[in-house]
Amino acid sequence: MHTELSEESIADSVRPDLTSVCTPMDITNAFFSACRIGLEPGELMHDNEFNLQHSMSAIEIMDPKVDARTQGNRKVVTISEALSADQLPLGPFSSLYELLGIMDELLSSYVNWLTGDSLAQSVFICMYMHCTQLIKDKYLVAFCELLRRSIYQLRHIIISLGVFNEEDHYTFTHDMPIREPSNIFDGYGDFCNICLHKFRTFGLVAHVNELIKNLEHDSIVFTDCDDKLLMGLRSRLEFIQVLLSFTNSIYKRIGSDCNSTEDLFEGYTDADIDFVGEKSSPKLYKVQDDTQVLWVAFIDFCRNVSQHTTRLESLSNTLLETSNIGKVAGDGKLKPKDTAYGLPGFEVFLNQTNIPSLMLTVVNIHDRHKSFVYFSNLFKRLNHILLTYENFALWHNVHPYPLRLHSLWAFIQKCGQVSCSYVKALSFPDNSSELNEPTLSTCVLSRAITYILYFALMCQGDIIYRDPESISPIHFHCFVNAWHQLECVAYRPLIKNIISSIPELTDFLTTLSTHFARIPAIYCLNRSRQRSALRPWLEHFPDFLDECARAEFIIGVELRNKLANVTTANCFESLGKFEDLITQKFVVPVQINLSHFITYVYYYLAWDYIASGFQLELYSSNEWLFIYAFMIHLFQNLGALVKSLSENYMVLASRRSDTVECEPVGNKGLKPNSKCDSVNDVEKLDSRQRKNKKKHRGKYDISSVNSISKEMPNTVNFNGVSGPFSPMIHEIGSTFEVHSLNIHQYLNTASLYAIRALQRDSGIEIDENGVNSNFTFSFKVAGLMNGSLRLESYARRLGIFLIPHNSPLVEMGGVYGAYRTWTSLIGSSIIDGHPTSDLYLMASKAFDQAYNMIQETLCLQSFGEEQLLTFMQSHIYISLFTERFGPPDRLTDLQQLAKHNSIACRVLGVCEDRRPIVHTSNPSITNPKMSFLCSSSPVKLDYTFLESKCYPLIRLTNQSGKC
Repeated sequence: MHTELSEESIADSVRPDLTSVCTPMDITNAFFSACRIGLEPGELMHDNEFNLQHSMSAIEIMDPKVDARTQGNRKVVTISEALSADQLPLGPFSSLYELLGIMDELLSSYVNWLTGDSLAQSVFICMYMHCTQLIKDKYLVAFCELLRRSIYQLRHIIISLGVFNEEDHYTFTHDMPIREPSNIFDGYGDFCNICLHKFRTFGLVAHVNELIKNLEHDSIVFTDCDDKLLMGLRSRLEFIQVLLSFTNSIYKRIGSDCNSTEDLFEGYTDADIDFVGEKSSPKLYKVQDDTQVLWVAFIDFCRNVSQHTTRLESLSNTLLETSNIGKVAGDGKLKPKDTAYGLPGFEVFLNQTNIPSLMLTVVNIHDRHKSFVYFSNLFKRLNHILLTYENFALWHNVHPYPLRLHSLWAFIQKCGQVSCSYVKALSFPDNSSELNEPTLSTCVLSRAITYILYFALMCQGDIIYRDPESISPIHFHCFVNAWHQLECVAYRPLIKNIISSIPELTDFLTTLSTHFARIPAIYCLNRSRQRSALRPWLEHFPDFLDECARAEFIIGVELRNKLANVTTANCFESLGKFEDLITQKFVVPVQINLSHFITYVYYYLAWDYIASGFQLELYSSNEWLFIYAFMIHLFQNLGALVKSLSENYMVLASRRSDTVECEPVGNKGLKPNSKCDSVNDVEKLDSRQRKNKKKHRGKYDISSVNSISKEMPNTVNFNGVSGPFSPMIHEIGSTFEVHSLNIHQYLNTASLYAIRALQRDSGIEIDENGVNSNFTFSFKVAGLMNGSLRLESYARRLGIFLIPHNSPLVEMGGVYGAYRTWTSLIGSSIIDGHPTSDLYLMASKAFDQAYNMIQETLCLQSFGEEQLLTFMQSHIYISLFTERFGPPDRLTDLQQLAKHNSIACRVLGVCEDRRPIVHTSNPSITNPKMSFLCSSSPVKLDYTFLESKCYPLIRLTNQSGKC
């Protein structure tokens, strides 16, 4: 304490007397001189109130557009000031050229909002959207009100469905008048138009129809009227009119009652925004068991929406053709601080006082041509989505053969994972394909429509209420039929009878199908959110498998009794309880493939989860090897399962001619003259199936890893699966599916060889104990490959598959056992036992094999589609039937990558001067990264070539040396 008092007294003695300072001094030069001496590059002088929010803004402090609030060379005019000074023309406009320019700029700003910008910085920088009731031009006021209404409804749809993310949709309105014009202008002046914001949707649509109808007669008010300008005005009015009809057709299915707490929905009723004179639209589905009625209702819904999107696509093309007929904005669009916008009513800084201080950037309204290209491609994509859903429903409605439900899932997956070129084109230059986007450029509106259609199909009531009770019979029907494709044709009606007769089984399968109904909704999210949403599903799937094994036993026992023409009552006369059925061991159950079906889906979801790490650039270069090694394990398990299912399919299909019709529901069993298999025959079949089931669940040990030869990876051989009863192209276990798996197996193995060779040429050696060797030149690089860090990273990335004891992908020893398997694979004689020249050549040969197999698969696909067309008698279902799980890469892209990498690896295997170089003589210039990833490396790995980004394109830079 004495010391502290002494220090305080000392501080008081040296502290200046501020009361004596009364004359201000100029310290500018001294301050900047002190900053130059005391601050390092990148540091910033700030006061005590400087927080994280300000520091994030300071990151881009040199960007002029970040300084949006500072005073520029011109005065920012508010709406009231513009009205008082007659700087805001209210019309009627005599220049059609100027009127079209305003409308086109509003449509472009609408695209800004659809792609993630706030309303306050996009659509509502236009003063006409705030004071629409004062506009005297009948065309502009109608355009603004229809645009406002479509924004309101579409925002409601996106928020209600919850498919948006902060990076692709901004939800806050910042008090922008999105329901009706600002009421502060109601008493301004002596004019007020007919208040179109009070019109209901039908009234607005009818009003615009009248304007379009009388456009020829009323065009005399324009001094520059000609046919092209008049056509441009008509197309823009029609476009905004059909756009509102489109959003309203979706909006009325969702309803205005929403649990959202957004300020947008407070104090609104259906009468404010929707029809009143029209009869209330019925719910899409009522609680009923007649699935055919549900299919018809869904088809009508798709066609109703499709008629609007088709018209919008046509009108978008017209807008694109006439994108340059309106007045363009001036320099103020890009330099708003110094120059006015150049179009009447637009002010970039109009709402700066409404938005929070952290939103400092100025939004640049998109180019009109690119905006109209966006509209054209957007509605083309929506038409494709609607047509696919309609075809899915049509097939189920008119054809008894059930479509696999996961075909629809695969289609939704592709919609959520394939980048939208029209979104990329807005934000990036024309050569946007070369840019790397970690979160991908997906379209929030197309994802929302995909989500709406899926739950409109699967839910009985409102789309936004997705409780388990709202799942319609359609999904249970589709789920059971998808599973039954793996069962014998003669067994299917018996299994359905068993399920319906045991309430506990019905409840379990209803719960299971409800869980499966949620999986496609994951792919309506942004790609980064898809990975997060997949994780809990993958964690719960092993538990589903345990429950499925229990249900399989019960169904198998009941089915065995029916096949033996013995009723359940006679067999379990003394029991009579569902719980007791599973305790009986004296009846050998018929093998059921429910667990196989669940495992099949699990493997593909696991593949997608692993691939998402490449797409989102989550894996470091140190993790590539063990990810590829684990994918070998995954492909082997999946390939063994598919082989087992295919062989089982052929055995069952070969007996179709020996089966007869089984009686429908009831406990009468088979007909007396049935040619169905006897009990003994079934037992033989069951024994074969049980062996196959054990085969695909076999553990992945080091012996299976060492079986990988230099010539070919351990792929699944299906040369025998070509008989007359082999699965068709759209069925599980088809030759097309097996070839597709083998292609990825080759590419995966080849990529592992090539990357390991590049690592070794860069000086990275790994022994089986996880200790690096030959790293005397760089302790930083050695630290990157530390064994304990690798184990921790391995567990973090793949523990979701290896920690649960009942996971189909678990290995002996759990995470550590799998980790040891990986290190043994990398350090084995197959990989590290050969010089890098051999590794490059092995990779080249594997890429060649992948290339050849892709060629065979393309021919097989063409043949399979022709065969399927003969079977279906219609080409409209082909694309949906051939959708498959897995990465969204096209076979032609994989073929191009395989061909290119084969040549590159062959060059690396022969020409040592084209390989990465380790600067052992001067350790100071060694980059902390692996040397083959340095900017000066002669080898580049391009992970952006494929849509999935799973396999790199090996690029060789130009070198002066010759081979």
